[in-house]
Amino acid sequence: MSEFRKVENIETTKDTEITKDTIVFHPKYGEIRVGELIRRIKISQAKKGIKRPEEFRKKMSETMKKLGIKPPTWNKGRDSRITMICENCGKSFLVNPSALKYGRKYCSYTCAISSEKYRERLSIARKGRKFSDETRRKISESRRKYFSNPLNRIKQSEIMKGKPHPDIRGDKSPTKRPEVKAKIGAKNKVKLKEFYQSHPWYREMHRKKLMGRKYPKELFPNYGMRGKHLSEETRLKISLALKGREVSLDEREKRSKYWKNFYALNPHLIRRGPNHPNWKGGISNKPYGFDFNSALRRRILERDGYKCQLCGATSNLNVHHINYDKNDNSFNNLLTLCKGCNAKMNFNRSYWQVYWSNLIKKLNQECEESCPSFAV
Repeated sequence: MSEFRKVENIETTKDTEITKDTIVFHPKYGEIRVGELIRRIKISQAKKGIKRPEEFRKKMSETMKKLGIKPPTWNKGRDSRITMICENCGKSFLVNPSALKYGRKYCSYTCAISSEKYRERLSIARKGRKFSDETRRKISESRRKYFSNPLNRIKQSEIMKGKPHPDIRGDKSPTKRPEVKAKIGAKNKVKLKEFYQSHPWYREMHRKKLMGRKYPKELFPNYGMRGKHLSEETRLKISLALKGREVSLDEREKRSKYWKNFYALNPHLIRRGPNHPNWKGGISNKPYGFDFNSALRRRILERDGYKCQLCGATSNLNVHHINYDKNDNSFNNLLTLCKGCNAKMNFNRSYWQVYWSNLIKKLNQECEESCPSFAV
């Protein structure tokens, strides 16, 4: 109130006539016109939220009327604001007309940083700008101090929830830089080494877990790709890189020796029969027995002289089951027939079964006399 008392004292002086253009001295504003001083003091007190008494307001109003000063429009500022629509969220908000000079388009800073257009403009403005080491250190310290407060972390988490960070998306991620990768890898190695030294039981458990696996990573480096699929672009690149490449005989021999030694030392890893992941109990040979293989068929063909035992043909030869039981693969039940004669065996089965049973006994006796290695 001392500010107003000084003005009132000047007003009540008989020797001096006070007008709005009278220049007075004020400790805060210096030399200033009375009209401007009253306007500034009133706006300053109004902004502070001070409620002036009724007597003072009447005196102030009379003084302003006497000096011919119009009342300030600070209390009507809301009516002078302009309604705008945010380009990001679409909400309406009030701004002063002066904000149009600076091209304001967003209701808040949160909407601005989440807008693609704003980030593009900001990126263009910041492109090529480099901070000194001291500036980087100051920025780092300020951010650490800010995020050391758990309330600030919670607030930032709620703001960024469901939104990608504008600075670390895609190729802009600092973890994709070679130097950053090297630093992270070196730190992780040291941490893992220290952890294993302080927790020997965990290392032993991890080692047993790897040994117990059917396909450990030490023996199968590509184990991590199981269950994953390469993209079409990657497949095309691999295909073009391998197309026309010829493997030399030396390389083939080396690979053959390597895998022979590997499976000799690790027979339980041979992916054959029950050890194969697609094994379904040997149904691939059905309706024949599992022992009806190429080696057995070759021995029957050699015994019969590589010719049909009915018509004497030497081409399109098949091995026929005499008793029509495809699981009975004994020598006395197998016979060589051509494709046409084998089809005839499906008619009058009882006759052919007796006929071939008598004939096969003679063939086996002759084979045992001439070829002892083919004995039944």
